[in-house]
Amino acid sequence: MRGARQREPQQRAKIKTKSDFAGVGCLIQGIGIVCLFFFPVGTIIGVVLLLVGSAKSVYSACTNCGQKLESKRVKQCPGCRAHFG
Repeated sequence: MRGARQREPQQRAKIKTKSDFAGVGCLIQGIGIVCLFFFPVGTIIGVVLLLVGSAKSVYSACTNCGQKLESKRVKQCPGCRAHFG
């Protein structure tokens, strides 16, 4: 047919959760470890900072290209343009 565009097969990908113990998460955990040595209030603050640091080090990524994603609600990868589904 004239003027009809053929569609390329769309890539499919999944969103995976990855951990990266570098950057802000690692810094927060380091401060938490230091706070553990100051009793008794420092212990509580240290545990909280260790938990927050662990949460900050987890992120979502595309299974095809490894691109970091802003959230798990993204429909298409900004890196490789694969669709999540």
